[in-house]
Amino acid sequence: TTGSRLRTLSGHAGGINAIALSRDGKTLASGSEDKTVRLWNLGTGEVRRIITGHGGPVTAVAFSPNGKIVASASTDNTIRLSNVQDGKGTRTFGGHSSWVRTIAFSPDSRTLISGGGDIIVWDLKTGKERSSLSGHSQFVSSVAISRDSKTFMSGSPDRTIKIWRMP
Repeated sequence: TTGSRLRTLSGHAGGINAIALSRDGKTLASGSEDKTVRLWNLGTGEVRRIITGHGGPVTAVAFSPNGKIVASASTDNTIRLSNVQDGKGTRTFGGHSSWVRTIAFSPDSRTLISGGGDIIVWDLKTGKERSSLSGHSQFVSSVAISRDSKTFMSGSPDRTIKIWRMP
């Protein structure tokens, strides 16, 4: 019936802070206070992979547009990119002055944006910081990227949404 629970996924040793669904709808990523990301097979409810490496609770998760990479952000001020297939870390981004609260991949797969005390625009091809932006009077709690990857938005508890041209 409508609204009936289909399944409960459990296994983290701490509270869950973030979830993201892969584009094909088959894999769910969850980020937890236990400093791990779990990749769940939604068809079976089983854990496909447990990704470790963060030094603090995981605060945000996101899948790349092709579903091959999962990004995770943490209170350790870093973003980690991991291969969905084997769970191995492919890259770590550090540069935030405080913990990272939100992340988003651009639809063209060229850029990752992360927000916390500031906003950092990352070039995924080179792994380098393309730009660091500020403008909110409080931390950045959410980011979103336009379909054409030419603009992005940031939201904050300061009660504002900023619209930015992609650097």
